[in-house]
Amino acid sequence: MKKLFVIAIIMIILTGCAGGDKPTNTEYIAVISIPGKTKDELYVNAKTWFTSTFTSAGSVIYYKNKKTGRITGKFNFEHSLEANSFRVRSMVTIDLKNGKARVHFYDPTYALIANRDGLIKHDDSDYRQMDEKNMKATRVKWEYLEGELFTALTKI
Repeated sequence: MKKLFVIAIIMIILTGCAGGDKPTNTEYIAVISIPGKTKDELYVNAKTWFTSTFTSAGSVIYYKNKKTGRITGKFNFEHSLEANSFRVRSMVTIDLKNGKARVHFYDPTYALIANRDGLIKHDDSDYRQMDEKNMKATRVKWEYLEGELFTALTKI
């Protein structure tokens, strides 16, 4: 009986710590078809898109390799939800080959930067894993960025 009671208590504790509103899907992958474009053309356009789209100081290209057709970087964006404003950090990897691009957005974190009372001072330690509400806004942004990337890749 004691064992059953202990197991029940452990289950209650673990269920409470599970954090029910954590999102189940924290990445977004899309394959974009651009017939007639070479990997080199797509690489130049993707790199230009990255540097012109992500202009904040916290946005950076970590890895770029024209030969393999890969660009990986980190970017920030801000959004408002209810009476709060958040800064979201995310990673992106773009893989390119002749006629195709694969974009992968992943590893999002967020920090509260403003509320009803005004701006909130924050630093790297304030970023935390996504909750479902912030993840919905992040997915919308990722889908928008995919469309912008498609437009950039199809330029002459």
